[in-house]
Amino acid sequence: MTADIARIRETIARSRMLRDAGHVEAVLRSEFQGRLRLMFPDTAHETWINNYTEGTEAHTKVGTGSGKAASRFIDNLVGSTTIEYESDLRNTAKRDTGYAQVQEQAAGLVRAGTPVSTVRGVLSDTVEWYAYDAVLAAGVDPSSCTAADIALVVIDELKLPDDSVLSAEQLGGFIKKHLAREQSRPLRSEFLASDLGMDSAAYKSSAGPLSLLVDEERKADPSADLATDLWSQFVDHLEGPAGTFRTAAYVDEAYVTLLARLLSANVLTGKAVLSTDDELKAILNGEFFRNNFQLENVVEQDYFGWLLSPSYIDRLVAVARDLQRDLYAYDFRWYPEEDLFGRFMAQLARRSQRKLLARNGPRTGSPVCLPTVASTASRTGKAPGSSICAADPVRCSRKS
Repeated sequence: MTADIARIRETIARSRMLRDAGHVEAVLRSEFQGRLRLMFPDTAHETWINNYTEGTEAHTKVGTGSGKAASRFIDNLVGSTTIEYESDLRNTAKRDTGYAQVQEQAAGLVRAGTPVSTVRGVLSDTVEWYAYDAVLAAGVDPSSCTAADIALVVIDELKLPDDSVLSAEQLGGFIKKHLAREQSRPLRSEFLASDLGMDSAAYKSSAGPLSLLVDEERKADPSADLATDLWSQFVDHLEGPAGTFRTAAYVDEAYVTLLARLLSANVLTGKAVLSTDDELKAILNGEFFRNNFQLENVVEQDYFGWLLSPSYIDRLVAVARDLQRDLYAYDFRWYPEEDLFGRFMAQLARRSQRKLLARNGPRTGSPVCLPTVASTASRTGKAPGSSICAADPVRCSRKS
């Protein structure tokens, strides 16, 4: 997702001039916002820029020492990134005021239910930029936290001494990393479960189209009806007395298999991928893994295979495209030695009361331990059979 370096240089020059001329914060902020779409003209930036403009003067509730909540307004809110502007951060008093406001705003987001691990604060005068992670004090209930319960940890800072190409590239990178949140989030099980798990906004937006597709085609397509009925019989055999087909439970598992394939592609590639529709189809049907990594059995025909038929895959791609954009927030250059899907499986177990899937912690050769697949493939071009089912953790967890 490209940026226009020439336009960013113009923005820096204008921002430095306005700050040095002593203009108020509102002037600097308005100037910067008006130039955002010029600096980032690619349509891939449209969503976060829309969120930036729509999040102007966003309202939040901040807890106070008296126990009451006070209203506050955030300069700009992009998802879980709160942005506070001051007229000149070279002024210590203004810097301290801005810092305190970022602290309050972060507390307001946490109080409203945003996971603290996803909250980011940005403080700027459009020339100097500071990015913070929020840390909630131990033992504090998020729903009643105050600014005093939030510590801000500096994770990045940028000062623009001139409007050179280097400064423009640095500002473009800072904005994409901390406002657009591109490729900056650590790839950790807890973050994946929070951002994309069964209680996330990403799941909720995916579940509707998937449920509609399943319900429609169970009535219209005998192959879809047979595959879903076989899934239902298998699940009921493992879990207890037979019952009627459960669309929600089936969609839960279909969602996890889709996400795992997209996640596998990113881990194996070593970076967040933004694919064309054709490449998304190749990831979903397994051709991507066969052609690029000589991995033959990442995707196999199973209870969800009918979704990959030409009649339905375009509808599946629409869901996968949004999930892939969500994954673009993560940094895939490094990954921990942990089971990335362990928390997903626990969430799935809680939703359906499944004892089989409620396994805690990674196991040796776990099929959902994607780093095993990636590291082995990068060394040998092949992945071990015990781990290759990473693209379908639900099915494989039942097999093992």
